[in-house]
Amino acid sequence: MKKYLRNFAFLCALLIGASSAYGQARTITGKVTDGSGAPLPGANVLVVGTKRGTVTGPQGKFSVKAEAGDKALRVSFVGFETKKVNLQSGQNNYNITLKEAGQLDEVVVTALGVERSEQALGYSVQNLNSKQIASVKPTNVSNTLSGKVAGVYVTGSSAGPTASSNVNIRGAVSLLGSNQPLYVVNGMPITNDLYSVDDGLNGSSTIDFGNAAQIVNPDDIASMNVLKGPAASALYGARAANGVILIETKTGKEQQGMGVELNSTTMFRSILKMPDFQNEYGFGGGGKYSYLDGSNYIGSNEYYEAYGENWGPRMNGQNIKQFNSNGEAVPFTPAPDNVRNFYRTGINSINNVAINNNSENGDMRFSYTRMDNEGIIPNTNLERNTVQMSLGREMWDDRFTFRANAMFVNSASDNVPNSGYDESSSVQYGWLWYPRQVEINDLRDYWAPGQEGAQRQ
Repeated sequence: MKKYLRNFAFLCALLIGASSAYGQARTITGKVTDGSGAPLPGANVLVVGTKRGTVTGPQGKFSVKAEAGDKALRVSFVGFETKKVNLQSGQNNYNITLKEAGQLDEVVVTALGVERSEQALGYSVQNLNSKQIASVKPTNVSNTLSGKVAGVYVTGSSAGPTASSNVNIRGAVSLLGSNQPLYVVNGMPITNDLYSVDDGLNGSSTIDFGNAAQIVNPDDIASMNVLKGPAASALYGARAANGVILIETKTGKEQQGMGVELNSTTMFRSILKMPDFQNEYGFGGGGKYSYLDGSNYIGSNEYYEAYGENWGPRMNGQNIKQFNSNGEAVPFTPAPDNVRNFYRTGINSINNVAINNNSENGDMRFSYTRMDNEGIIPNTNLERNTVQMSLGREMWDDRFTFRANAMFVNSASDNVPNSGYDESSSVQYGWLWYPRQVEINDLRDYWAPGQEGAQRQ
């Protein structure tokens, strides 16, 4: 009998001890880093077999409650292999290093900045990262999509430094309305319609002032995601019927401590190809050149359509009175490069400085960009100053995330070239009627002698 009592007492002691041990909880802390020792903020830390978990803070640190019966932690992060860490008795702090994954499932940004695996989406989406966008910086950021995203057709304009870009996703949807996709920058919708004045016909002027999306600075873009199809459009309503282009700007989260970025890009532009102009016949009509000087014909009955066509005498060196020869007959010879010499080398210079900071309390990024764009047409230019700022903070043990973005853009131009098809507007139109024997430099001083500022030649 005593033997049974001793066994029963021993069994009760074991149960009480086990119950006491099971009831003991502890706090597991640690730090998650990559192979180089850099912290991984936002990594998931989950107690295996439970729903208890957390995410790492800006410095990769975490803290999670564990019961005595918990055996392991599962740690995961986008782009890295998931790791299982066994919990050891008496050890409450762990330094965990994740290994980069050999093959990644692409993660894209969808509506409201939510990151999702591309394979989990029910619609087509493609992504461009910051290097693909800013490696060659365009004046209009829409041009970066050209040739890089399937089903996206970008038609650029040659109308000077402020030239717009027409973007279609999977072809035109409307015959009369706009086919531009909806641009969303950090959750803010931007209508990307084309802005111009009049149609350029019958003496009217048309000036291409560009799209709204071109104010976004390529140096400040972290990613561009192109959402295609009706399912993608449903995320943003009827305005997104032509698709959505999501732009996320950079933050200071990727920086370790304080850092400064400097970027400078200079691009040169020149005429690619000129039309084949004939250089056999000069200004005039019917083989004749009827100008006595720059304003008057020879005789009232001699009118040979000389004001706008090159059907005059042969340019073989024969002596003919010309508009700038002061009534003297001078050799009538071609100026084969007169149109090409009108244009200049365009220069587009973009300089950017950005200050990034990331600490336990949050992250910050401040960026300033100066762009100076001189067009290939003389006296055309565009100057732009862009200031972009991002502030982020995680509070209440990373259960609440705050993010504020601000952008200020100031663009100015002394002159933007007209476009269209009319003698009063388009520069290109003028070359159809330009005298083949006149050097362009002879016209640069265009004021009549003694009547500067009052009468043009």
